[in-house]
Amino acid sequence: LGAEYGARFLRRLQAGDRAAMVAELERGRDDGGFPDWLLEYNRNMLDSCAPGALLFTCGDAVSAPAWYLQVVEKVRPDLTVIPLAALDWPWYVLTLKEGSVTPLASAPISWSTDQILALHPYKWKTGTVPIQVSPAARERDRLGDDPGPLAWVVEPDLAGTHLWARTAVLIDILRTNAWERPVHFSLTCGPESAKGLDACRQLS
Repeated sequence: LGAEYGARFLRRLQAGDRAAMVAELERGRDDGGFPDWLLEYNRNMLDSCAPGALLFTCGDAVSAPAWYLQVVEKVRPDLTVIPLAALDWPWYVLTLKEGSVTPLASAPISWSTDQILALHPYKWKTGTVPIQVSPAARERDRLGDDPGPLAWVVEPDLAGTHLWARTAVLIDILRTNAWERPVHFSLTCGPESAKGLDACRQLS
């Protein structure tokens, strides 16, 4: 039931109807789609994130309830909750970049509108993606001299020859962000979702 209201919320998000977005989440709560225990789990998840973080999620149980808390109860609206599966949808990626028709915070994406609308699987060989540390992040985290980029080894995740669109968008978000905003993955994101970032992650 919660997944159904999450899907309805996304349809309203696609249409840019703010009032309807809120209404769908409120109906989801009233109809039992977001029970107290699930909201408590999601509240703890949101509260565990650093200010202004990007929070990547996997599964309906940690996406729609988190949006309910952010949009209806105003819990941690500074966070950007990003379901990895939704990064395959051009309209969602474009909305995530623009952040102008939604109560949800935007994400750093460098791709143009045309590039986003043309999302598709990308031919890929295993390679290293460097992610630079921005001056702002170096100062915030007191890293001193430039520590150099993170070397992220990314393997093909589709038939051994291509990247899913969602993986390509994830790469762009992390590279564009350059650690200026903290990055979190929900516990529901297994190793296959983190795309080789396990060595760089820690539990919090």
